[in-house]
Amino acid sequence: MAYEVRTPITQAMTEGAISRKELKELMKRSNKPALTRIVIWIALLSFTSYLIWLSMGTWFLLPAMFIHGIIIVHHFSLQHECCHYTAFKTRKLNDIIGSICGFSIMLPHQHFRYEHCGHHTYTNLKGKDPEILELPISVYKYIWYISAFSYWKSKFSSIYMHCRGQLSEEEHKFIPKLEQTTIFKEARIMVLLYLLIFIACILTNFWI
Repeated sequence: MAYEVRTPITQAMTEGAISRKELKELMKRSNKPALTRIVIWIALLSFTSYLIWLSMGTWFLLPAMFIHGIIIVHHFSLQHECCHYTAFKTRKLNDIIGSICGFSIMLPHQHFRYEHCGHHTYTNLKGKDPEILELPISVYKYIWYISAFSYWKSKFSSIYMHCRGQLSEEEHKFIPKLEQTTIFKEARIMVLLYLLIFIACILTNFWI
């Protein structure tokens, strides 16, 4: 028996919350809005970095780093939109900016695309959704969760395995065999860039 498939958009149109003309206008793709926000993003990063530099040797350092950290954490939001190719009209720009954002939070962009695809294919299905998270059931587990220790442990472990040309059992489920080389190459390039930055910091004694 046929039935109507309703989505948030079709429901909004049915209820008169938005017209087809307004929807069409909102769905126009353009690089300009995203590029404008990129300029704001760079300005914010520069400003919070400058705050850290000004705060060196004072108790203002921790608040400055906290503010800077909030900006960096939100790189994921931009990377997520780039993963869906919705941030920019130009596909290449989505890939470039997404990779830069992923580099800043150690979330390889190509790997994230396949992982996120698996998430949308099997959303909230335990054992199939690669991004499903077990909600903390105690104060201790919640503190551990927001501390980000588990996140960084996972990221370092993952990038180490990829540099060695290995995938976890779960990753084999969502990364196509033909794309495994791309995932390994991406991880090795990221690690090389991290090392170059680290060496540059040592040579220049510049750590901001």
